[in-house]
Amino acid sequence: ELQNLLFRSDDAQEGLSAFLDKREANWSGK
Repeated sequence: ELQNLLFRSDDAQEGLSAFLDKREANWSGK
């Protein structure tokens, strides 16, 4: 369940996108 919450989180998605793009994460704070 915790994993589902993480994957639904905007920050988690942004962090993953940033990691895949090898760029700095633009945290939304949500």
